[in-house]
Amino acid sequence: MELIVGVFVIVVLWLGVKALATLGSEPKSDASRGGAKRVEATSKQSVLDSNIGWLRERWVEAETAKAAGALSYFPKWFFDPATDKQLTRLQRMGVRLSGGELTKGAASDIIGLFEDPESSDMDVLKFFKMKLSPEQKNETRVRHEISKLFQDPEKLTAWRGRPADGMQKEFYRFFSLKIPSGLTYEEAETTIREADIPDAEFDAWRDFENVCDELADRSTLEDYGLRKPSLPVIRAAYDDLRKTAPKDANDPMSVAEKILQLKPELARER
Repeated sequence: MELIVGVFVIVVLWLGVKALATLGSEPKSDASRGGAKRVEATSKQSVLDSNIGWLRERWVEAETAKAAGALSYFPKWFFDPATDKQLTRLQRMGVRLSGGELTKGAASDIIGLFEDPESSDMDVLKFFKMKLSPEQKNETRVRHEISKLFQDPEKLTAWRGRPADGMQKEFYRFFSLKIPSGLTYEEAETTIREADIPDAEFDAWRDFENVCDELADRSTLEDYGLRKPSLPVIRAAYDDLRKTAPKDANDPMSVAEKILQLKPELARER
């Protein structure tokens, strides 16, 4: 039995040119593949429905800013023609364009609707207590909101003066440095960047950072049968391995096993 896979349409209004973008798949497939593609198309439609309104406003704002000669947070390249690489990417995504020339900025925005935002960008929105729906948590929307936020000098100052994060404080502990009272993120970054530390010791810090990153990933923790450990717990396991089995200290799995030895209550039920 043949199934018709759903498609949806993006209408791009740009410089008075109407470009039609259809995202979807081939109209016919077998039942199993067609069902999966139908789910994918429905998911894309949900993302589009949640973003197309503000995206149109963004493009109108961009054109207005360009006409006024004040680009605000839009880069100059935003108005260049879409690149061959972008067009190829859109084609692979199942996007078909007709009716006019797509700009580099608009193409980037469309692609970004279906990309996850960087965790560092989500940290900015979290800091300012800005919430988005699941469908709006995409690369384009998040970066757009950050650009708007940082147009306000007070918000930019607040972000630059935010408290140092846990990993930065771990740097001080790692090298037995005193953590200054009221340490800010920017001050900690400067210390880390300019610290006079031998390369071998700094490499050890980077290895420790990598272990912490791995043990912050949900899927990795599930694979290791481990609930999320705190930074002090990771550090204790890491330091233990550096003394007893140095070659294993930089292996996230070995650190996870050591954590389970030290803190068996962190074992995840399988």
